Amino acid sequence: MSTMSPTRVIKKLTAAEGFLELGMPDHAARELDAIEHAGPFEAARQFLTGQTFKARERYSDAVESLHRATELLPVAQSRPVWVSLSECYRKSGYQELARAAEHNAQIAQQAANQAANQAVKGVVPVSYVVEISIHRV
Repeated sequence: MSTMSPTRVIKKLTAAEGFLELGMPDHAARELDAIEHAGPFEAARQFLTGQTFKARERYSDAVESLHRATELLPVAQSRPVWVSLSECYRKSGYQELARAAEHNAQIAQQAANQAANQAVKGVVPVSYVVEISIHRV
């Protein structure tokens, strides 16, 4: 079986995102399920898979995918994932974990702001990486 081209993966991810925006999580899931190997787009696939589970109110499944996305993304790019993860924890009744995820979202925002201010993409101060590691849920 041949590997899906990066262009095809991007098209599937874009379609899944569009279906989510239209409130059609089942269609989004079909697009995501069609991706066998996302390669460098695995973080995006995990995030969209988490969003799909969240839209279906399957919060524990969403947590698993969202948590995996936080592990794959650079800290400065992970804020939306931490926010979504916090919402899933809160809806599942895990208030303490929700607060920890919110804290990590704030750290991610600080890292993004600092990276933007330095005008150097991909450079995140080690202190943020260490702090977010401590607060991982």
